[in-house]
Amino acid sequence: MYDERSPVGKRPVGKEYDISCAYGVKGDSWRKGYHPGVDFRCKDVPVAAYQDGKVVAAFDNDPNWGSYIKVGHPTGFYSYYCHLSRVFVGAGEKVERGHPIAVSGNSGVNRKTGLPHPYHLHFETRLVSTKEDVEPLFYTEEANG
Repeated sequence: MYDERSPVGKRPVGKEYDISCAYGVKGDSWRKGYHPGVDFRCKDVPVAAYQDGKVVAAFDNDPNWGSYIKVGHPTGFYSYYCHLSRVFVGAGEKVERGHPIAVSGNSGVNRKTGLPHPYHLHFETRLVSTKEDVEPLFYTEEANG
């Protein structure tokens, strides 16, 4: 049963979309030396809100992330949805867990190569208190079900 105080959230895309790059993968493509989120292989797929929350920012021109959304959640997390082709929400709007907020895409360019990203959804979660990233799928229903 869903409890809005629980940190457990909903996977932003269906289980049929596999992970193309897992959290924590090491490499020099990322500023921190590891992948701080999860990439789902998908193209033009509805993206759902991880938990109830409020949109902190919705941008369409970040050089690396392209179009992306940042949502603040009362559970102490921020969630990020990046490389979107369409965004349905704006800053200040409330979102509900599991409801569509965007469509996946390939916006932005790879910082290292300067080439467009392949189609995918980059999904990150960070703690509000420290801004540190945490393994996003650890806090989903599929991991805690």
